[in-house]
Amino acid sequence: MNPADMRSNASMSPTFHAPPITTEASEHVATTSSNVPVIRNVLATCNLCCILDLAELVRHVPNAEYNPRRSNAIVVRRRTPKATALIFASGKLIIMGAESEADAKLAAMKNARIIQKQGYHVRFRGFSIQNIVASAAIGAETEGIRLEMLARDYREFAFYEPELFTGLEYQMSDPKVMIKIFHTGKIILSSARTRQDLYTAFEKIVPIVRQYPLRIVPTSKTFDSKEARKPIREEDTKKIL
Repeated sequence: MNPADMRSNASMSPTFHAPPITTEASEHVATTSSNVPVIRNVLATCNLCCILDLAELVRHVPNAEYNPRRSNAIVVRRRTPKATALIFASGKLIIMGAESEADAKLAAMKNARIIQKQGYHVRFRGFSIQNIVASAAIGAETEGIRLEMLARDYREFAFYEPELFTGLEYQMSDPKVMIKIFHTGKIILSSARTRQDLYTAFEKIVPIVRQYPLRIVPTSKTFDSKEARKPIREEDTKKIL
């Protein structure tokens, strides 16, 4: 498939658990690559619908910090589930560092409950996932990615300035996901609102990146072939590099 074709394709609730990913989507990702994206951070927001006195509240919230000279929010760090909460005087609540959508919602609910116990009339409204960040690796078929060539062929979507940042930034439009690609084959996906968008973006970017191997890694089939047993000539290495 030529680059032109590839570019066209690129273009208070009682329930804690986020909607699961369908079996079909998970299987589709598995067939695309053996390395499925691993979620590293989920950012979510909600509104508690009440005005808070942060200076008073911080005295009663466990594991809380409040320094008005540095931030206008209380910072609460929890281990179960692992997440950091930012509580604002307006009643806005931000959850960061959760490892799943369900953990993000559970952390928000627990913080809302703690605030409610301090006498505030809390209403849990507008919970929303704002950003899911995940990382993955592009298989073991290549040793590195030619980022400069990828940026050249996909200049409509890609930005690569190695003097400023070592990775290539690829802005996918459908779904709207930002992908950072490194020459080692590691990629970071962010700005996804759902896990489905994350998996879809990964499915689309893998075949694009694999068009630009820095060096092909011989497989077991290659070693078994007569072609593999031939001595490597200088001309052959130039073709690869």
